[in-house]
Amino acid sequence: MKAIRHMVALSALCSIFFTPALFCQINWTPVSNQPVLGTGPEGGWDGGCTVFPIVIKEGDTLKMWYSGLEGEMPIGPWRKGFAWSTDGVNWQRHPGNPIDLQFEVQTIIKEGDSYKGWGPIGWGDKAGIMFYTTSSNGIDWTTMVDTDLQRGGEQDWDGVPYFRAGPVIKDETEYKMWYMGSKGQVAQIGYATSADGLHWVKYDDPTTTEAPFANSDPVLKVGNSPAWDSQAAFDHWVIRTENGYEMWYTGYGIGQMSIGYATSADGISWTKSPDNPIFKHNPPWGSAHFTPCVLLFDNTYHMWYSSYTDNSGQYSAIGYMTSVETDVKTGKSDVKYPDAFALTNHPNPFNPETTIEFALEKNQFVSLEIRNLQGELVETLKSKMCGAGSHTVTWNAAHQPSGLYLCRLRGEHFSQVRKMLLVR
Repeated sequence: MKAIRHMVALSALCSIFFTPALFCQINWTPVSNQPVLGTGPEGGWDGGCTVFPIVIKEGDTLKMWYSGLEGEMPIGPWRKGFAWSTDGVNWQRHPGNPIDLQFEVQTIIKEGDSYKGWGPIGWGDKAGIMFYTTSSNGIDWTTMVDTDLQRGGEQDWDGVPYFRAGPVIKDETEYKMWYMGSKGQVAQIGYATSADGLHWVKYDDPTTTEAPFANSDPVLKVGNSPAWDSQAAFDHWVIRTENGYEMWYTGYGIGQMSIGYATSADGISWTKSPDNPIFKHNPPWGSAHFTPCVLLFDNTYHMWYSSYTDNSGQYSAIGYMTSVETDVKTGKSDVKYPDAFALTNHPNPFNPETTIEFALEKNQFVSLEIRNLQGELVETLKSKMCGAGSHTVTWNAAHQPSGLYLCRLRGEHFSQVRKMLLVR
């Protein structure tokens, strides 16, 4: 048993010192003080809402597919529009909008010379079955084809009423989809793989054998009440980088919807950022933030997202933000935080106490928190004004279980996270 504990400790140590830094893409800057894709003419097919952006970059051109409503949400019918841009801000709508899609395509990829899309059938005897469609130009789409990816039964976590396609990434040998399922009003994110885009296998954790996880399992679950995402984690986007996968997702629990961030090495085991939700303050327009779509190019993360344009939550438009790419190996980026020095702790690993040190260049309000790997608050060590200079805090974890913990220091213009290992 002692040898096993030592192996576990060694594995955790490797994750501290050799795992890429997490939670880097949390500082976003609005590119425009107005929506970049607002509603269409009053009375038109998208005159009430534009929402659910899907963006692909081809050369110097950005292509967006978006959903539109003539009136207020959620009254349909939803229809799909197409637009293009060279800067992400100024978009030209396709003159033939809405484009001809039989159902609501919710994710699109470009593979070779073909566009491929997936979405759920929402009514009739095929309700809850995911369909597949293709296009040579992104505007004219083939007749939908049923896939074998479908919602679970009434007792399953991904049963009824909501079942939506999610982002798809094509690796060398398989397609990977992160989809949204729900049981009642609790929405969570699942994972499925396919060799051809038609025949899918849902992720199923063999250790969970009871309903609602007997047949498959979510890979990103809702937070524990009263977390900001305790009711729903859904309408998300995933990108792959050289260090794994990054996800931005819509969360809902207390208050308005907002956007959270998570990282994963394999696309299955996800760690939420302790800084979630990542939008601490409202952008210069709109209220609530949801349905993010993120691309990484030119050393910058680009996010197009939806936000309400009224206080009633019935009308929406699409906004645009950017975030400077952080070197996940060093934790450094082009963004400088001159008012904070490195956050450290010693010893690390520790049992049961560790000393946490940080320094400030100016007086400011700071918070110092301990969170678990699910992003849940364990203890607040500081939440007050601190003067310039060095600061030391001792954390006693005598009543906490062994494992990795996240120490988060946040000030006026910075946020730093350090992993700490408690070994009994």
